[in-house]
Amino acid sequence: MLISKLHLHLPLRFHSAFSLSTLILFIPLYACGKKAEAFSQTASTCPTGYLLVAHDPDYTDQDFCVMKYEAKMQAGSPVSVPAGDPWVNVNLTEAEAACTSLGEGFALLSNAQWMTIAASLAQNPENWTGNVTGQGSLYKGHALQPPATACPADANDQLAFVENDCSAKSRDQISPERQSLRRTLALESQMIWDLAGNVWEWVSFDRGNQDKPGPYETTWHEYRDIAPTATFPITDFIPNQKAFWDAAWDNSHGIGVYSGGPNGEGGAMIRGGGWYFGQSTGLFSASIKYDRSLKNANLGFRCSYTL
Repeated sequence: MLISKLHLHLPLRFHSAFSLSTLILFIPLYACGKKAEAFSQTASTCPTGYLLVAHDPDYTDQDFCVMKYEAKMQAGSPVSVPAGDPWVNVNLTEAEAACTSLGEGFALLSNAQWMTIAASLAQNPENWTGNVTGQGSLYKGHALQPPATACPADANDQLAFVENDCSAKSRDQISPERQSLRRTLALESQMIWDLAGNVWEWVSFDRGNQDKPGPYETTWHEYRDIAPTATFPITDFIPNQKAFWDAAWDNSHGIGVYSGGPNGEGGAMIRGGGWYFGQSTGLFSASIKYDRSLKNANLGFRCSYTL
């Protein structure tokens, strides 16, 4: 809990509009070691622009917070806001450093956290085009040109489509072939942006580059065609241990694809696909064919915060 973590001694008297569970704490910089900027937080909840995620015993052992949007750069720091282009052209080391620079508890989103979020999203019927889990496909986000660029998000979660340019549009403003390209996914009662599509995202994941799942090719494969190993079980990539998961699901259902590259090379993980990746973009798309030095204009990241 935030109060005990920071060892703050708060007066018991406060304005009647607040309860202890909703008291807004304006934490002095010297008390929490954050960067020199105002940082407000609700007791036991998330930083501004982050969403609360319930832990999943298959992947995570405690609740955490995740950026609602792909990280944007403001004054050299990563922030979670709708406006602006995603922070790209960062390698894995730089993405990790950007997140940890925010202070104690902040880190680059891990693959285990990604899987916690993605498994919850895939089970939610709101995230399927058929409005029933497994019917139609999972929404793929901005994964079709034009526009041939990553796009900002929007403060209005209903304006979750783009067409021709990056102007945010509602469902009734777009053509039928774009109906599966909603950029928001429902995480319980919250909406998270661009976990599939827009730009690829780094995740923290360190298993080395030996004993990788085959095929050992740089091309893309359906998950049913890969050969998991003891080092890289299939549950690192898709939650096929879950009761809701259907082994028949493939890229036509919007789950995405996998590329491992040659064994002994790469090993760093990027996820989600991007604006140029077309129908192969998906919530569970993953590549471990690159090493941590990869840096390009189609690769960003998002941060997490551990409560």
